[in-house]
Amino acid sequence: MLRTTKTRLKAKFLEYLLQVSLIILGLVIATSADRCNTRRKSDRTLQEYYAAIRTDLAAEDRSNQYNIGDAERDVASLDSTVWLFTTDSPDSLVLGVKALTAVLAKGVFRTFSPTTFDVMVNTGDVSLIKDLELRSELAALFAFRTDIVAQDLADYNRQVLLTLESIGDKIDLNCIVGLTVTADCIKSPTRLAEETKDELLVLQRVATSRLFHLSMYQEQVLEMTERVGVLLE
Repeated sequence: MLRTTKTRLKAKFLEYLLQVSLIILGLVIATSADRCNTRRKSDRTLQEYYAAIRTDLAAEDRSNQYNIGDAERDVASLDSTVWLFTTDSPDSLVLGVKALTAVLAKGVFRTFSPTTFDVMVNTGDVSLIKDLELRSELAALFAFRTDIVAQDLADYNRQVLLTLESIGDKIDLNCIVGLTVTADCIKSPTRLAEETKDELLVLQRVATSRLFHLSMYQEQVLEMTERVGVLLE
């Protein structure tokens, strides 16, 4: 009788262990399936982010090409102006003001909207990028865009305004606005040559710095475009 009872208890215990094992196995399978689904969903999301980042980089490439060309023209015009202003010859000053007009009579406008990477950082989805080196390089690239490229443009536009203020009492600004510079536009050739030199040199330096940083940024954009393109293949 006692042996029979023990046999029954053992059988029930084994049955209980089997049921528990089946439950645990079911949970493991369900968890694994959920993890696989989550991983596939994360992979799809990451690929969508990479595609959007590549679109952002293409837009930056186009913008950089335009701005680099613009900056190169500004630097060339300012180099000519600084050289021509070393003399108080009326003809040289007129040519110098014409070269300067090419810089001052236009504005440089560019928006710096949030990028896809900014969105990833703000939402926490940046953690989807498991390659920490790539994540760091993307962060550095777009930080350079905000902290250097955008700041360069702000500094440049501010210095353009300061230069206009500096020459305002020496040149008829209507000539600059109308792009019709003659010797009559220059109110005081001597003062123009002597008193605007410092502001021109500062503007020249700011313009050169802007061109240098834009060129650096463009190289980084092209390198990152190629790298992200490989991830989308």
